[in-house]
Amino acid sequence: MKTWQKALLLAAVCVFTYFDALSALAGTWQRDSTFYGFLVPLVSAYLIYSERHALRTIPVRPNILAGSALLVLSGAALLPGTRGSIVTVQQVSLLLLIPGLVLGLFGAGYARHLALPLSYLVFMFPALLDAVLDGISFPFQLFGALSAEGILQAAGIPVVRDAQYLRLPGITLEVARECSGTRYLLTIIATGIPLALFTQKSRARRVALVSLAVLVGILANPVRIALIGIWMYHGGRETHGPYHILQGLFVYAAGFLFLFAGAGVMARIFRPAAKGSMTERKSTVLHRFEPAEGRTAAAWGIVTSLLFSFGVLLFLRAPVPVPPALSLAQVPYTVGEWQGRDLSARGEPPEMYHADHVLDRIYRDATGRTVRLRIGYFESQEQNRELVGHKMGKLYARAQKIVLPLPGGEIPVNRTELQEDGENMLALYWYEINGRIIADNRKSKWITAAEGLLHGRTNGAIIIVSGSPAAAGGEEHLLKAELQFIREILPVLRVHLPQTGNTERSL
Repeated sequence: MKTWQKALLLAAVCVFTYFDALSALAGTWQRDSTFYGFLVPLVSAYLIYSERHALRTIPVRPNILAGSALLVLSGAALLPGTRGSIVTVQQVSLLLLIPGLVLGLFGAGYARHLALPLSYLVFMFPALLDAVLDGISFPFQLFGALSAEGILQAAGIPVVRDAQYLRLPGITLEVARECSGTRYLLTIIATGIPLALFTQKSRARRVALVSLAVLVGILANPVRIALIGIWMYHGGRETHGPYHILQGLFVYAAGFLFLFAGAGVMARIFRPAAKGSMTERKSTVLHRFEPAEGRTAAAWGIVTSLLFSFGVLLFLRAPVPVPPALSLAQVPYTVGEWQGRDLSARGEPPEMYHADHVLDRIYRDATGRTVRLRIGYFESQEQNRELVGHKMGKLYARAQKIVLPLPGGEIPVNRTELQEDGENMLALYWYEINGRIIADNRKSKWITAAEGLLHGRTNGAIIIVSGSPAAAGGEEHLLKAELQFIREILPVLRVHLPQTGNTERSL
């Protein structure tokens, strides 16, 4: 089999095995500020192409053992990541796949020479980068608030800062995590690296260009925050300014403009260095090493077989839909002292997006206390049809885990705030997966992954009980009402939802 035929076969196997992971990755690139993800593999491919002459001088010596080890680790991450729709784990799998292929098919020499373009591929994986951002976002929030405070004071606007909050007359601005500017700094870096490589011949100038662009991006965010403060202080209605020009993209635009302007200026000032490869490596070897045919053929066979086996395993363990034990439509309208009525005319609640079965009701007791019950049940989960996903971000953005005491035990739930019909609502929500009550989002994902791999099912439900603190006479009274209702509804849910797993509650 010719090399191009083997490469085509391997590509087809990769798509077959990693289709869900690749689809999820492309989905993340379409959201927020990670649109540059579509360009990252193209840039990396060009960088590799620019090294084609040097690569011809490197011996092809497949490291089958090291490559196979990385591919096995990739498969070990792919299986639970796909079954549990855990995007971060899927991206870890893809990140391990790439060096595994290079090592397994071409050897350590190729991996070392391609360290830069392969490392650049990390910008393809926003979920992994988010883990880094989580650690630095708050310092950037504080820096943005502190610097914006100084700008506002210099502009003669009275402002008092409390951590990341800026209190102006009649308005309080919060420098939230999304407003820290860190995500857009990654965009600047991802754009700046190839631009610096293509336009600057000196390593020092490349580093200087990217560093200065990042600095501009860091300083642009406090300016953006201060401009919002000035705009709102003088009667502006839209928080992010006219036509929303003061959104986070302001940071990216500032860094992006500086990148191109700086690249042009530096290219004119400094004389170009001698032509060479993009990584400025010059090869002294003038002949090409031909690989041992038998070892190379074995490497291609082992790598392709490994990846194909992972795909077959995923196909054979595809989850089987599990319907409710009893239809949600048959949930009784009388639950203890509570009387219910449907709210189906209000449409599908956004938190239950794409659930297979949805229940939405208002329950009222004899004293007039009112709670809203929503249940979204998934017969099986897949990417973008899952209990925990970005579409439900508003539900758990401010969630805090609490424990509700019940007769004979307690259950974990999440307490959060929702906007319903323009009114602030206090909500308690949890997940139920085959008899388990779970509050933690990550734990829900991992249990779903385990259920999918071990039992071939990924069904589950999300339950939300909410109410208006204003109508109930305060949060304390509402919490008591919600707790009483939950005590009454849990035995009902055990009848309607599958109870095939081990329960984590004691009732």
